[in-house]
Amino acid sequence: MIILFFISYLPLFVILFIQNVRVTDTAGKSPSWKSMLAMNVVPGVFLLLSLLSICAYFIIFYFISRYGFKTPEKVLKVKNTGIEYLSYLGTYIIPFIGMKFDTTNNTIATWVLIGVIAFIYPKTNLIYANPTLALFGFNIYKVTLQRDPDEEVVVITTHSIKKNSSYRFKELTDDIFFAKPRP
Repeated sequence: MIILFFISYLPLFVILFIQNVRVTDTAGKSPSWKSMLAMNVVPGVFLLLSLLSICAYFIIFYFISRYGFKTPEKVLKVKNTGIEYLSYLGTYIIPFIGMKFDTTNNTIATWVLIGVIAFIYPKTNLIYANPTLALFGFNIYKVTLQRDPDEEVVVITTHSIKKNSSYRFKELTDDIFFAKPRP
């Protein structure tokens, strides 16, 4: 689940890299590569996290989309919950955009805050409100399945989910599933 946290923060890592990267020195001149790397340690970490997040996304979703699906199940009720992406962006990403890394205190405080959120994130069901998944074409639905008409579960899929249709589901957590159409 912690990997999904870092994937969810991919847009933030890219934005913070762009905001903080320095390509000129204090005199406005282009520094040597060695000096440029020294000036851009924090942006370099954000670039590395961005690249690792992209790689993790492709590896994870390659395996999630191919293996472990159960027999098809019928969907009784469907609610599209794509608005959750905007809520996640407004709460967990936009507040970070103005953060400065100009002092050691600010840098440490930001990393502590990201660490606290990374610790709490897997303990909640916020994995489904991952804005990076929306960028890669995933939809979020809350559905009721025929096997348990009293329980609503979250479904992440690249397909449309329709009432009274059957899909194959893969359980990610107790109440979060990945779905694809039945073959």
